[in-house]
Amino acid sequence: MSAERGAIQRMFSIRSILKALAAVSVALFVGVVATGGTYALWNSSVKIGGGTVKAGAATLVISRALTMSSTLLYPGLTTYGASEVTNSGDVPLQLNLQSLTGVTSNGFTQNLTVSVAVAPSASASVADCPALSSYPWSRVATAPTAGSLGTTLSAGASATLCVSTSLASNAPAAAQGQSAPSFTLTVGGTQP
Repeated sequence: MSAERGAIQRMFSIRSILKALAAVSVALFVGVVATGGTYALWNSSVKIGGGTVKAGAATLVISRALTMSSTLLYPGLTTYGASEVTNSGDVPLQLNLQSLTGVTSNGFTQNLTVSVAVAPSASASVADCPALSSYPWSRVATAPTAGSLGTTLSAGASATLCVSTSLASNAPAAAQGQSAPSFTLTVGGTQP
């Protein structure tokens, strides 16, 4: 009997091992199927047709040249001029004053302030410039730095720029009888 019993025990242990192996195989199969299904839920692909990527053009042109008043300045006086710029590109541009060049330093220019603002209407003229409440770019002519004009110009739009020059009310006598040569204001635009 003991030989039979040993054979039966081996049979049960082989059966137990096979059952356990079958259970693990079924569990692995179910796990792989479940993971594959979840994987399919997170992956998707769609074929799209060809497309065109096109860069915009940023172009700012002076459509009306700056004309300044020819009135002689004296301490405390401000004179005005106007110019027009047009965004002829196809992207909006933030207007800024990039430089003021051509100014030599003397008693007059050290007391001369140059200011630039964008008029509220593109059809504004030099007569509208004195009524502006503020000029966002304002510098002593001998110490200019770049700065924003606080306006974004849409593609195809125009703007009137008002430019003022004023002599300080406390300008010294050394400023008398002197003049500033023609100076150049460079206006630019950057994409917002």
